[in-house]
Formats: sequence, structure tokens, C-alpha cells
Amino acid sequence: MKDIKDCLCSEPPEQLTLDFIYGNIECKNGDDKRFYPLDGQQRLTTLWLVYWYVSFKSGKLSKDSEQLKKFTYETRRSSRDFCIALCDKVDSAKGINDNESIVDYIKSQTWFYSAWLQDPTISAMLHTLGGEGDNNIEKIFEQCNFSGLRDKLINPASNPIQFELMIIGGEKLPISDDLYIKMNARGKPLTNFENFKADLVACIQDPENSERPKFDEEKDVVPPLSYSQYFPVQIDNAWTDVFWNYAKKRKGF
Repeated sequence: MKDIKDCLCSEPPEQLTLDFIYGNIECKNGDDKRFYPLDGQQRLTTLWLVYWYVSFKSGKLSKDSEQLKKFTYETRRSSRDFCIALCDKVDSAKGINDNESIVDYIKSQTWFYSAWLQDPTISAMLHTLGGEGDNNIEKIFEQCNFSGLRDKLINPASNPIQFELMIIGGEKLPISDDLYIKMNARGKPLTNFENFKADLVACIQDPENSERPKFDEEKDVVPPLSYSQYFPVQIDNAWTDVFWNYAKKRKGF
């Protein structure tokens, strides 16, 4: 979250890469293309909430609502309705009282159903907006120039926040049963190996790492990637396949 804020508040805005987002693109109603993420939903939701909050605080929510409503949830009706309500039923012109948090403001609205608090997606979104502690959008984006942040977010020329889109079944990521098995396992607690990978990738991508310049060097691959981008996708795919294939042989698959 802080990385997103630092990226948007820098002058000129720095570019932030949210790594790889996996999913499928499907066409509905003719040429209406929709992207369905299989992995990366949390990062996309966080980015959407930042956009919503900045739009709300800048008083431009009514202007941005149609664009924001293009983001939705397919699995839970309550999550989908909540996202639509944030866009259609919140009046940013009224603002929030000085002693009122964004979460209390949302929960006090007449359109907010108390049953929504039982939806884990909605609870997580509220926590991201203004949960306990300092690692939430409301705390991190305190005293910002929200009009300026909004301009940076919607300006295609600045394009400060990016991610590498990986289409499952495409040329970069051929579809396989193994892929679904590995991705479906993400709902389980992380193994020691997964925690090690996360720590190692964080170390490589840490801007304060004294050896960061060598990790920013591009690898001779297509498309060109810095090593800090190349390493995560390799360890999550090609290199992990070494252990994956070994485990299958060991189990007799």
C-alpha cells in the first residue's frame, strides 16, 4: 500500500510494477471483452479501492463511477452489490466528518446491509480502506492532494502503476491441469518454501537493497524483463516445475 502511495506522490510519478496477474479474457455481448483474474485478485482489488478512495476524496466519484463499475465480483452477489453501491450511492460532495473514519461512514449509510459484514470479501475491503492499525488506505493517504493523485491515476501518459498480464492458455502461459492444481492450492497455509520465496523476492525488489542495481539489469528474454521481474516468474513456474515433477514421481503420479 505504501509503495502505491509513494509512487503516486513522487514528482514526476515513479512507475510501480505489481508483478504478474494471471487470468483469462472472454468476450461477452459481442466485442465486450472482460478479464477474469485467476490469481492477483487482492492486488487488483487494492488498486481499485485506492482509485475509489482518491476519487471520493477529490469529489469526483460521480464522474468516475461508470469506469469504476467495470470492476466487479462474479462469485458473491453481496460483494458485487457492495462495489456497485460504493460507486452509485456514496455522495462524495457531502464528505466525512473530521472525527469519522471512512469505514464508519460507509457502515452508517442507509444502503449498507449489516449482513454484508459476514461476507469475507467485503470485510477485507473495509479493512483495507480503514482497518485497525496504520496499514490501510485512510492512514497511508492522509493529507494528500487527492485531485493531483486522481489526475495521475487516470492520465494514460503517466501510467504510474502497471502489471504484467499473463493470459492462461496464451503463448506465454500454455494451459495445463498442473497449473490449476498449483493455483488452487493457494487457499492453503503457505509452506516454509513459499514463505522463503516471498522473502527472497521481497529482498531482490527492495529499493533499499544495496545490490538492487544488478537486479534491475535486463535479462535476454522476450519480452525484456529486469531480473527483479524475471526471478519471480521463473521461481513460480519453470524452476518450481523441477520440484513439482520430482514430487509427482515420488508420489507415483
